[in-house]
Amino acid sequence: MRCQSKQFKDDLKAAWDIVFQTIEGFDSHHGNYNPKYFANKRSQIATKNSKNAKILKTHFQKVFNKPTAIDLSIVGEIKQRTHCLQPQMCTYTIEEVRNALKKWRTTKHQA
Repeated sequence: MRCQSKQFKDDLKAAWDIVFQTIEGFDSHHGNYNPKYFANKRSQIATKNSKNAKILKTHFQKVFNKPTAIDLSIVGEIKQRTHCLQPQMCTYTIEEVRNALKKWRTTKHQA
């Protein structure tokens, strides 16, 4: 529905529908600001944004910088594709994609 001055003159009901839809948009779907405060390791809840930021920083540093064991011996077993000079020759076939997906599905749930 377009909002033009001609519409206000010709179709008053449609014009008021536009006004009420606009008011509803401002009133209903915008919630009040409700800050989320997190607790640190000692279960103390942050009371300021700066403390909250420190708690989140330490949490995400711990999550994303987890030490993991990597088996580098497997790298040599990965099938390498030769470099192609023509990009159309470097595409995977449907069968290769299906086989890879089947292999992925079976190995995913073994861990």
